[in-house]
Amino acid sequence: PERLLVGGFSQGAAVALESALSYSGSLAGCIVLSGWLTPRARNVLVGGWKLKTPVLVCHGTADDMVGFDCAEAAETALRTAGVNLQFERFEGLSHGSCPKLLQTVAAFTCASLRCDAAAIEGIEWGESGSDSDSEDVSLVYLCKRSLETIREQLEGNASVSISALKALMDPSQLSDHDVLVPGLGRGLGNLLGKVEKAESLDLTAAGRAFLGAVDAFQSMPVSDRAAFLPMTAKEWRERASQTSDDEEEDAGEHGEEEDLSDDEELEEDMESPAKKTRLSM
Repeated sequence: PERLLVGGFSQGAAVALESALSYSGSLAGCIVLSGWLTPRARNVLVGGWKLKTPVLVCHGTADDMVGFDCAEAAETALRTAGVNLQFERFEGLSHGSCPKLLQTVAAFTCASLRCDAAAIEGIEWGESGSDSDSEDVSLVYLCKRSLETIREQLEGNASVSISALKALMDPSQLSDHDVLVPGLGRGLGNLLGKVEKAESLDLTAAGRAFLGAVDAFQSMPVSDRAAFLPMTAKEWRERASQTSDDEEEDAGEHGEEEDLSDDEELEEDMESPAKKTRLSM
């Protein structure tokens, strides 16, 4: 058992943690990625857990499927019970993984199994991946006034309103002087789509995801943020209009290229049968 390590992602993480806590002996470790503490696991901790299994909990602050508050609740319960816990929060990460998270898991695995850490040095972890239908990391502009409303609702333990969420994503309905601020996170485009279509979603988790995205952007180096300054709704509309005009112009040029290509094909069709025969030989 001291060489056995269990772990999982999302529901698999919840099952892995419950199994590790319910097991009669100590394991090498338990890895919990975007998971939660089940009622049975919580009862085990309350009943007095005296084993030595180290636990790694990793969770994205912008998780829109298993809210970050689930990770915070698990952290509190595990620390209160005296569990050897390593808790890692990943700013702006939705329900998925990223290179830094994979590095953390690898390091924990090596430490738990007492293997040579040099074995993971130099590994290229690649681009961020995700579970479910999360998208790549994206940068979006969000209404600052609506973000403040959502923050107040969360801090006051009130329900996040769908109207505040919708106001985040539709600058066309804002006054000219409303300010938009950039946010960075995984799956934001998908989350915005769910809000727009009024699909079933956890409003509290969605609110935390958007706030986490803004915090994640602010945690970037100043040099990386310099090109993405806050702007007014009027400025945003002007830029959006210019982008639309540019896309239409590009589409027109592409259409002309296609027309020219069609003309060339027509000329080729009108060439003499003899020439066409020579080309086909």
